[in-house]
Amino acid sequence: MTSQSADNQAALDILAQLQDPQWALAAAQIETEANCDVGAGLDWGPYLANFLTDPHSFHQLQRLRSLVLRALRQLLADGKLGIGLEAALAVGKQRLFLRLQQPTPDIQEQLKTVLAEDLQSPPENTSRSDATQALLQQTIAAVLTADDWDAIAAAAAIQQHVTQNIARSNAA
Repeated sequence: MTSQSADNQAALDILAQLQDPQWALAAAQIETEANCDVGAGLDWGPYLANFLTDPHSFHQLQRLRSLVLRALRQLLADGKLGIGLEAALAVGKQRLFLRLQQPTPDIQEQLKTVLAEDLQSPPENTSRSDATQALLQQTIAAVLTADDWDAIAAAAAIQQHVTQNIARSNAA
């Protein structure tokens, strides 16, 4: 089974579960006991029904998310953060996905362009063109604010500082 067919099957399995009356009753009971709505992932609001009826869009969203995360990782790796890379990436992912919950029309168009280029390339081709990679990095730079970049830098610096202090303690 290919990755795409596995993704499509997973989306169909989720749809089947959502249409199961017993599962719906169990989910409602959990929400009642928790005294709130229980959810996970993006808040689709009134668009949830449209999203659930189109598993293909789910796959495209996951693909775009993967592209954005790889571009963020590459952008941060190019900064030669060393041991602080993982901490910077964790903060960067959090900040980036927060900003991408309601992107501007320009950012939406840039992301659509990147996804369209990716969908045209064969699945085994994991490298992106220089133009696509540059557009992704430009989009990330435009989405994240100066405060976001400061938080990313601080996370990397703190991780490097802690690691250096541990290394010194172990050497002593």
